[in-house]
Amino acid sequence: MHRGSSFLLNSSLYWLGKVISTYHSDKINSQVKNIILIIGDGNGLSKISAATLSNYGYLSLTQLKFIGIIKTQSVDDFTTASSATAIAIGEKTHSRSIGTDVNRTTIENIIEFLSKYKYNTDFITFDNVAGATQAAFIHFN
Repeated sequence: MHRGSSFLLNSSLYWLGKVISTYHSDKINSQVKNIILIIGDGNGLSKISAATLSNYGYLSLTQLKFIGIIKTQSVDDFTTASSATAIAIGEKTHSRSIGTDVNRTTIENIIEFLSKYKYNTDFITFDNVAGATQAAFIHFN
């Protein structure tokens, strides 16, 4: 059921229109304990719509309680590989730059920031770790 910009989970997860698992929600409003950031690199609304339609109208992503969609770009180009830096450090940068602000000053990313406060963080990728999106979240010494 759609409510504004978020979707409410029903009690089942689907794959190709078939229920593959069910779960129970305690429906208690409580403080957020964990945050998972999933970046569909190069993924846009048209791809999400196509995946949903090709899967008989079911896609786990569209069933999440809260989802956010963001358009990022560099300060000097509309399409850029450095847009992950905007997510990782909270500031835009120049095209072909990673982990720096507009003055090319190195800024700690969210994983480095959270680690200082003893938060557990992790990073999973199915692509080359030196790719622009992945590299924005990793500190290379």
